Amino acid sequence: MSTLEKITSKIKKLSGDKQEKVLEYIEVLEEHQDELNNWNSFSLENAMKGIADDQLPEYSEKDLKEIWK
Repeated sequence: MSTLEKITSKIKKLSGDKQEKVLEYIEVLEEHQDELNNWNSFSLENAMKGIADDQLPEYSEKDLKEIWK
């Protein structure tokens, strides 16, 4: 039996008001996940902001002092 089937089976046995509380909890979890996704997106965007404009030096093999084999 899958997790979804187990959850569905248990929810069906609950009273209507308890099912309503489960629904509210699921909605809170969804909101939390949305906030987390938004934060992750915001964080990544800001971490990468301006990286294409950076004037970093270009290195080549000639710049290596030691070569590992």
